[in-house]
Amino acid sequence: MHRLSEADVHAAAHSQHFVKTAAALAMLGPFPIDLVERVLIDKGTETVLILAKAAGCSWATAKAMLLMHSAGRGLSQQDLESASAAFERLKRETAQRVIKFYEQRSKPVAEGAPSAPGIVASAGQDVELRADEKLSYEADAAEADALHCA
Repeated sequence: MHRLSEADVHAAAHSQHFVKTAAALAMLGPFPIDLVERVLIDKGTETVLILAKAAGCSWATAKAMLLMHSAGRGLSQQDLESASAAFERLKRETAQRVIKFYEQRSKPVAEGAPSAPGIVASAGQDVELRADEKLSYEADAAEADALHCA
């Protein structure tokens, strides 16, 4: 039986196969498929870099995903160099925490059910974070923001 690897994600992305890339990355992560699909079609580069780093992918695979036509990014060489530098600065642990936050934020909570600390019940409600989670989230957010500024 074939074990899924980063090579599968890279080959699919390099071949411009959106569905295969999304499925392979979702399984490699593991990440929810809807999250992966949204990230792959997003015009920005930051979320692709975060997802690739969280999955343990190399820059070559992240670059192949950025160059997929599905998002119509049209990145210049300078854009790719900036993305590469941001990717190399990003720590895998930070990327994984950012993805977990996205996942928690997007999970629906049953109406009337108490939400657990650190989980957003819906997009319209305030985020409840314990003090230690808030400090960790703020550090992660600062690092993610650094990607946007790079």
